[in-house]
Amino acid sequence: ARKERFQVQPRIAGQDAQEPLGKEVKRAASYQIIKNRGLTAHKSKLNRNPRAKKREQFRKATIRRKGQVREMRESAEGDRYAGEATGIR
Repeated sequence: ARKERFQVQPRIAGQDAQEPLGKEVKRAASYQIIKNRGLTAHKSKLNRNPRAKKREQFRKATIRRKGQVREMRESAEGDRYAGEATGIR
């Protein structure tokens, strides 16, 4: 008796809400009704997270950029011309 008295009634309709209700009892609202989103397109997991989406966009943009522009060569590689090694003979 005590458990039934303090038990909270579910606000969202679940599997047990299929039973017929009386005339005075209102139906519980379903999750779909409460969210009221209507028809929405499916989003991939990446598009649900704005930070991760921008990170992926930047990664792809850098790959595209590498095809357009050559990378700068560092002077530390030793590619510069240092003159004749032994001099003129």
